Amino acid sequence: MESLASVKLEPFLLIAKGSKGALTAKTIQDAISAPGVFVFSELLALPRVQELSSNPQHAPTLRLLELFAYGTWSQYQANPSAFPPLTPHQITKLKHLTLVSLAKSNRTLPYSQLLSSLSLSTVRALEDFLIEGMYHSLIKGKMDQQRRVFLVDECIGRDVDPNELAILRSALETWAQTQTDLITQLSYNISAATKQSTEQQSQLLLYQMERDAAIVDANSKSSSSSNNVSGWGGGGGLRSSGSDDWDMAGGGFGSGFSTGGGKAVGGGTGGGKGKKPLMASHGSPAHARKKNKN
Repeated sequence: MESLASVKLEPFLLIAKGSKGALTAKTIQDAISAPGVFVFSELLALPRVQELSSNPQHAPTLRLLELFAYGTWSQYQANPSAFPPLTPHQITKLKHLTLVSLAKSNRTLPYSQLLSSLSLSTVRALEDFLIEGMYHSLIKGKMDQQRRVFLVDECIGRDVDPNELAILRSALETWAQTQTDLITQLSYNISAATKQSTEQQSQLLLYQMERDAAIVDANSKSSSSSNNVSGWGGGGGLRSSGSDDWDMAGGGFGSGFSTGGGKAVGGGTGGGKGKKPLMASHGSPAHARKKNKN
């Protein structure tokens, strides 16, 4: 919005650069009255325009330009004799610029404040004025008739009063310091979170190592116990009594084999005799006898 207003101001800048005295004052009046022109800092900065301050006849016109650049309707009302008389169109424009200044400082504008600041007598007149301001793209917002407030979404920027530059600079420095403090705090939080995450990962890795070691140890003990249990029971000894019959001597610990005369070689504790079993069971005696068939 500001760029479009600057384009509309361009013809007046060209005239003012080559003007002097009364022509410069007239150019200022024309710029103030021109539709769509709401920023005046470039015109105000021209040397030919600043020369008017030393001319008593045209100095009020320079003050009027300053009023439209960063002043308000209430400032005009406080001392109207310090300025040239305003046309109805100029009064409306100054009130629109006053509305912009109010919108910059407060996003919720009560109707009562607007009625007083703009010298409007009725709510209907105020709402028509707000609609006109939105039509000219000076402000964007919503009228809340139930709450009797105007809710500002955005507005154009106005020229900065040189007397307010120190205040603006202080506000910017405060903002910059706030951002620096915020960045410092965020950096600390990120560092703390990273450290905590690293510690948690280390603890998790240690837990996994201890768990794996415990599993390996348990498997080792289970295998050793299984080997010890498999040594119990017996096999048996096989012996011959000098005939075609064979006996399985089983049971006890260990196993043995015997031949001839019923004497066993090897063997173990316990034992027994029996017929040849269909299947020998682990850890119990089993006997079988084989007979010759003629």
